[in-house]
Amino acid sequence: MINAVKGFFRRRQHPLRILNYTTKYLWLLLIPLGKYLIASQFDFQSWFRSHWTEILTVSLILGYAILRWVFVYFEYDKTSITVHTGFFGMKVTKVNFSEISTFSLNQGYFDRLIHSCTIYIDTGAQSKRRSDISFNLTRKQAFELYHSIASETQSTPKFVYKSRKSDLLAFSFLFSSTLSGMLVIVGIVFQAYRIFGREAEIRLLREVNSRIEASLVFEMIPSYILAGAVLIFGMWLISFVANLMRHWNFSCTRASGLFVIRSGKGARRRHVLKRRRINYIDYRQSLLMKIFKVTTVEAGCAGYGKRHREISAIIPITTSSRSDESMKELLPDLPPVRGTVAPRKITVPGFMILPLLAAVIPAIAVKIAYPYFPSYHNEMTMTAVFLVIPMFWLMIVKGAAALSTSIGFENGYCTMSFCRWYKFHKVVAPVNKIAKIELTRHIMNRLGGTCTVNVYTNNDKADKHSVKGLPYKETVMLLKENGCLFYEPSGDDL
Repeated sequence: MINAVKGFFRRRQHPLRILNYTTKYLWLLLIPLGKYLIASQFDFQSWFRSHWTEILTVSLILGYAILRWVFVYFEYDKTSITVHTGFFGMKVTKVNFSEISTFSLNQGYFDRLIHSCTIYIDTGAQSKRRSDISFNLTRKQAFELYHSIASETQSTPKFVYKSRKSDLLAFSFLFSSTLSGMLVIVGIVFQAYRIFGREAEIRLLREVNSRIEASLVFEMIPSYILAGAVLIFGMWLISFVANLMRHWNFSCTRASGLFVIRSGKGARRRHVLKRRRINYIDYRQSLLMKIFKVTTVEAGCAGYGKRHREISAIIPITTSSRSDESMKELLPDLPPVRGTVAPRKITVPGFMILPLLAAVIPAIAVKIAYPYFPSYHNEMTMTAVFLVIPMFWLMIVKGAAALSTSIGFENGYCTMSFCRWYKFHKVVAPVNKIAKIELTRHIMNRLGGTCTVNVYTNNDKADKHSVKGLPYKETVMLLKENGCLFYEPSGDDL
């Protein structure tokens, strides 16, 4: 009997999952029920007579959740996992371990207190938002399943990449794009203090004719500037600490045909990736990271990086030289593909024109709005400055992107160097993982003799990789030579 009970619970999710199956508004009923029970001094008979409809509703909701929990169970062996869902377990999903793209195990801070874990199994067959299998298990169940899937790594040669904590701490602080924005805001606040502070000082000296030579800083700064600076700094600090805790103790182990990734301080994360299911490798940099030769390497693999605030890193932020050396060990078959077709220098202004136009719009808007709201001139001016600065920075980034954009093919691999917003990407993808390549041109492309190449890979995270501003004729020849373009361009295209 005891073994039967243990077997029942061993095949089911953590009991906390029952709460997930209830309506999210259940607390709206529980709060007044608890309030009336306390008010009646725990007189259950009068409490039940007065609120039997609410009690019945809550009981039905909880009963429905318990039934769902009972009928959802799983079983696994050395080669596969089978999940029974729906009422009476009539829907059966079986996934062979050999077909798994990504297995993820997440255990947050609260989960550790109740010994719970959430596991996700992806094969690439589900949608971008959903996993093929998502289960909330006890810690023991989850780690048993994790070790079963990663068992083939135990008796094979390994290469282990471990992040340096000093690099992770220093580079995350110095090269955070949010930090760059925060430094700009601090500079603006300081300049605002100087302007508003001096005006106040002059008025004060004229009125009282005293020798007061300065005023308190925070009294002279407009409250909305201070609030914005504090908000941005607070958001950066929370994001910085969260990302640091997420990638603390990070390691990526290559063994057999798997990558086993461990990370997290406090909250635990484990990922098992099939190497043959990796669709592309993405070297990511901001402009400052590019200048100081610092890189983050991410992997495009179905299911990895799918969850909220999850980054699909296989090498967190470190020096470019160290990331290159580590990638030779993690993916020795990945060649150092270089771009062979790049934009002409004459097309550089075309990369910068849209951010430039976007930077002009706030100034024009302030100029138009000033006659109607003259008392808000300072506020409107500062708001325009807040909007102009990121667009001006984007214009600089796009100018640098024009000099580093390229596309090339070598030994069955395609490399794409491009910029998406403020991030520089160098994506290396096997040609057999490319689902589709589009070559598009709008009217400005035709006038300038350029085009955009959109490369779609078999992945659920990025829809496409767009390489813009490429010379049209050279790009057509490159794609045809590598079997990626199957039509002859017309005279209009040439």
